[in-house]
Order: sequence, then structure tokens, then C-alpha cells
Amino acid sequence: MSTEIFDSLSDSERSGLIVLPAAIFILIAGADGNVDDKEVATFNRLLSSVDDSDQDLTSICVRRLRASSSGLVATLATMMEQGSSESSARLAAQIAWQKFPNQVVTDYFEDLLELAKQIAAASGGLFGGSISKEEKQALAAIRKLLFIDARVAAQTPQHGPQATESQPTYDYDSVKERFAVRVYADEHP
Repeated sequence: MSTEIFDSLSDSERSGLIVLPAAIFILIAGADGNVDDKEVATFNRLLSSVDDSDQDLTSICVRRLRASSSGLVATLATMMEQGSSESSARLAAQIAWQKFPNQVVTDYFEDLLELAKQIAAASGGLFGGSISKEEKQALAAIRKLLFIDARVAAQTPQHGPQATESQPTYDYDSVKERFAVRVYADEHP
């Protein structure tokens, strides 16, 4: 069912849902002002671990995101440059709540929150696993941004709540240059 709904979306709606994992990555990895190699490696590992045969929304979006891996690098760089990861994520969340059944969206967003938690834990502490204060705040903001808390509380039959609350924004200026260098290095070994 998710595949049929996904295929019926406009190109821009599909694109928004496909880049949502990338937007979440930027929000969580950049929360502490430093996107490090462990976070990038964890993101890549998590994307690679999604089962290609599944037909849930997570698998559909990640499969298409991986298929455009050169596009992924460009998408991440553009989101970092424009600071658009938060607005992209918010728009994609609204589309998902409007177009898909509640459980499909909840499952996708819970998967994205788990992705964010693993990325946050990837670089924490001596052996990883520790999540910084900034990353904990980013996780809370991501949860609100995806409307999961509001959806669970409201339990309405369809369509998620509109973004009326002021969402925190993150300044990624300190991260952009380092990320751009890494993207360039990955594209030009």
C-alpha cells in the first residue's frame, strides 16, 4: 500500500520524503557544531542496512535515496549551505501526515528517530554511545518537528497537526566549511 501511495505523489512530494533522512542527519549530526567522520560512517551504515525487499515507507525512501548517492552528496551540501534541513523536514512531515495512514507515518518517523539516536551516539564519549546535551535537544526538536508527540497525543483519524509552534533552529555555519571539504574529498579522491 505504501508503494502505491508513494508513487501517486507529485515529484516534489516524493523528493521531500526521500531527502528526509538526509535532513534528519544534518539536524542531529550538526547539533553540536561538528559533523564528524563517525557520524557520517554511521549514517552510511544505517542507510545500507535497510532491507531492499521491504515495502514500508522507510525502505522505499531509503532505497531511492541510496539510488541517487551522487544526488545525496549534493543534497546534503545544499541543505548545509542553505540551512534548509529543518524546513525540508517540516514540509516532508506535513506531506507524510496528509498522504499516508497514521501507522505508516509513525513507523517511518520512529525509524528516523532511531537513526538520529544512533548518529548522535556514534561520536559521543571515548567509546561512543554518549549523547551530548546539544544532540539531546536536537532529538527533542526532531521529535516535535516530525509531529510525533502531537500525533500520539491527538490520536486524530487523519492528517497531522499543523506546525504552529516555533521550532528551534540550528546555526550550521561552523559546520558548513568542514562538511564541504569532506564532500569535496569524497567526490575527488
